[in-house]
Amino acid sequence: MAIYRNVSINFWRDSKVMDLFSPEDKYFMLYCLTNSYTNLCGCYEVSIKQMAKDTGYNEETIRTLLERFTQKYKMIGYDFETNELLIANWHKYNWTSSHKLNKPLLNDIKSIKSLKFREYLTNLYNKRDTVSIPYTYPSDTTVSVSVSDTVSVTDTVSVDSNSLYYLLINEARKKKDEYDGPAFGKVIYAQKWAKEQPAYAQLTAEQQNKFLLEV
Repeated sequence: MAIYRNVSINFWRDSKVMDLFSPEDKYFMLYCLTNSYTNLCGCYEVSIKQMAKDTGYNEETIRTLLERFTQKYKMIGYDFETNELLIANWHKYNWTSSHKLNKPLLNDIKSIKSLKFREYLTNLYNKRDTVSIPYTYPSDTTVSVSVSDTVSVTDTVSVDSNSLYYLLINEARKKKDEYDGPAFGKVIYAQKWAKEQPAYAQLTAEQQNKFLLEV
């Protein structure tokens, strides 16, 4: 983990920041970019309670800010089930095509609990030769960020079906292990959960059949 984060001075000249952000918005966005939970992939776990403690806001204010930044500004995503926060354009300024980045970046992505965020970042990881802006420092020690580009994390993303298959089956197996009902119901529970996920519909018919047998 980096011991500090650098924020580009262009943050203060960004049209969205200048025209739309309140002082509260600016403070919260800077917190999202620089807090101690940030990592290389731009998706990290932090609870509403912890954000309230760190910023001095109450939990209701944090919920309001999250809603504003996810629905109005579309600059972050937040999964309330896993308590994970995703910064939508982090990859554009902090990823590189260097092979040295492969292992630590992939490890970060694999550790993400939110399936939709993991799908989103897996897709970007596979395309990062075309989306990355190279940086000159050799490791995750400083990060320069801007906020001019936005990505809606609620949009459907295209992920290689094989990658999607393994992401989904790993998540389904976790659900099966978490099930506290009768043993015979574990598989049924996991299959039902998987079929309700948008990712399941993106699998081929062959992968869906294989999935139901292997889960």
